[in-house]
Amino acid sequence: MKKRNKKLTPIRDDASLPEFTTSQEYEALSESQREEVSRFYDQPIPESDLRSMTPSERRRWGRIKRGMGRPRIGAGSKVISLSVEKGLLARADAYAKRTGLKRAQLVAIGLELALGPEAGNRRHGKRDLQ
Repeated sequence: MKKRNKKLTPIRDDASLPEFTTSQEYEALSESQREEVSRFYDQPIPESDLRSMTPSERRRWGRIKRGMGRPRIGAGSKVISLSVEKGLLARADAYAKRTGLKRAQLVAIGLELALGPEAGNRRHGKRDLQ
């Protein structure tokens, strides 16, 4: 086992492990080499080998955990529950499908039209209805 230096070198010694960088290279290893790799990665990491994340690592981990998600439009979006008469909803869905819009986009367009110039920027998708 190696001692950790200030460059955060891992304490566990992996110098004896066969080298591979792709799954194809791993599959090409012999059965005994794959077992050796599995044994190495299956052993628990002692708590003394762990450290807290740095602020930059924490930010990066937060971005990874959140995933890509939807692109932010304007000030973001809010999920709401809305009651709509069934016939009106069917007509709206048919219109949205015919015009290549999503239901939420059609509702946003309707709100913008109802609010008039107060609505501000129109950023809701494929097209503006005027």
